[in-house]
Amino acid sequence: MKINVTKPFQLLQYVCYIFVVLLLQIVVVGPLSILIFNDFYTRLIPDDSLQFVPISKFDQGKVEDVLIFKQDIDRISLNDDLINLDNNGISEKIPLREFINYELDFAFDFYCQSELETFNLQNVKISIQANDLPLYVLEMPIICITKNDTILLNSHTSRLELWQLEWLNKIHIDNVVTVPSNVDIISIVINKPSHSHFLVKPDSNLNFRMDFTNDLRNMMLRKRTITHIIGILIVNILLNLLFLLITVITFIVTSNKLNKKIFLMKKNQKLNK
Repeated sequence: MKINVTKPFQLLQYVCYIFVVLLLQIVVVGPLSILIFNDFYTRLIPDDSLQFVPISKFDQGKVEDVLIFKQDIDRISLNDDLINLDNNGISEKIPLREFINYELDFAFDFYCQSELETFNLQNVKISIQANDLPLYVLEMPIICITKNDTILLNSHTSRLELWQLEWLNKIHIDNVVTVPSNVDIISIVINKPSHSHFLVKPDSNLNFRMDFTNDLRNMMLRKRTITHIIGILIVNILLNLLFLLITVITFIVTSNKLNKKIFLMKKNQKLNK
């Protein structure tokens, strides 16, 4: 009785190759893609290219209906480390690199409480200043809460979430302005509606990004998450193609050797007969 072992061997061979490819993807290719792209990203864009500054780091002041957030900039030499600022509620100078311009992103979340029974829709004027000179001015409508305002209760939502949903004002602007390297003081001046009070959320912030001459690096710095996802996928595809090429070459070489062995086995069987 003759047993044909060719097909089981081939099937086992295919299964082994599929298993090896999946194992390489999980154990080698995936982690290697992340490491390679992270190394490329940090070489192209240094870790200290981004300085996140919580609003709590600013000295706060108020003059009638004008709210002022003001802080000095501490220019750090390229030879020294640039520290990151923690959102701990303590006023602190903003460390930035010397001789480098920065792009500014602005995120300001707040509630407006009005002492008057007027319309909820009010106007606010925000000015971002460098060395007490305006760099950017924005006027926009906001919603203010009056004493008679209420919220519609929902059994599945907390009162705080409902207040945030209905009354929280959000002003988020990317690439607001370029902060020149000679700026020593940065200020946010807010002209509030009359007889109103602002409750500012602590996660409001300014984001300073190094202004690179290369537009691609500016985009990669601004969209860090998307850049990492796309970059890791590209590296992953390239590594997969490389491993696939190696696998195909190995498969062809191994198959040829296996076919030769099978041919010799059949030839020997015929001679034995």
